[in-house]
Amino acid sequence: MGPRTLLSELGHFMNWLLAAAAAAVVAPAAWGQLGPQTLVREFCRLDAMGARAAVHGWPQIAPLVQWEYEPAWDRVVLITSYTVGWPVAHEENSFQMEVRYAVRGTVTADGFEESPHVEARLFRVDPTPDGNWKIAGPPPPPHIFFNDVDVVAMQQSLQRGGINFVPNSLFVWQLYRRNGWDIPFEHTLGLAKTQIFRPTDKPEPGDLVLYLDEHTPYHVGVLESADVVVSATLNGGIVRSPVDAFPGERRFLHLRPPELWPATPTPAASREEIERLLPRALATTTPTTKAGTARPTSAVRRKQPPRTQPTPKAEKRRRKL
Repeated sequence: MGPRTLLSELGHFMNWLLAAAAAAVVAPAAWGQLGPQTLVREFCRLDAMGARAAVHGWPQIAPLVQWEYEPAWDRVVLITSYTVGWPVAHEENSFQMEVRYAVRGTVTADGFEESPHVEARLFRVDPTPDGNWKIAGPPPPPHIFFNDVDVVAMQQSLQRGGINFVPNSLFVWQLYRRNGWDIPFEHTLGLAKTQIFRPTDKPEPGDLVLYLDEHTPYHVGVLESADVVVSATLNGGIVRSPVDAFPGERRFLHLRPPELWPATPTPAASREEIERLLPRALATTTPTTKAGTARPTSAVRRKQPPRTQPTPKAEKRRRKL
């Protein structure tokens, strides 16, 4: 039987998730008058403390930012320090400032990849009608202090999800697999380069919607209708939202037919696996010889040292003994 329609079971899949997520949507609170630099400093402080990696941290973040939904991130950047630069005037009363992070590495479902370097990121702060300031999107991935993170626990959370949390790429992967498409898992960053999907200018329900920040994917969802996308978020759980609810460039990806998927390479056997198979290989024999005795297979045959004839002196010495 062929794969079922991708969205045929979407309602069943979402019912329990939406129920759990309903209580997580929090309206932004009034934040008062903060200058652009102070605002970015407060955002970076909360981010480094892990506020953007937990549902309960969203009420503190919401008053500082323009985006309504925080993506359910499938990667977290671990840092040792950061510095916030001076604000520089930008177009129409906005300001920009550079934040420099001392990065230790990145955590994903695959584990921790250590890559010490300095990351520079520009933040734009726009004025609001009520006289305050907010940070514009697209949002950066969480940047958390390395010493405050249990790397193993974080990897497991990104790998399996939790009661009120499922990473965005894990959500779309589970949705496709539940509907009969045995696609390999791919992180959000890798979806722009995968050969399982192809870009399309004519999106259809069931296609992926990939959101990018300066050509780098940061969020992904599944198109449910012409203007509705379903995706996993931190503060709203699994939500149906307008396609433009997430800032940045959008790209639509259509699933290729399975016969066009690249072949999955066969993993090489480890040394331990080879050693476990060795006794069985030694017991395997080829058909018997004419004399009726079995011989070992060529794969495990051991070369015997050649026999040497004793020299006359050695033979004479042996007889004396």
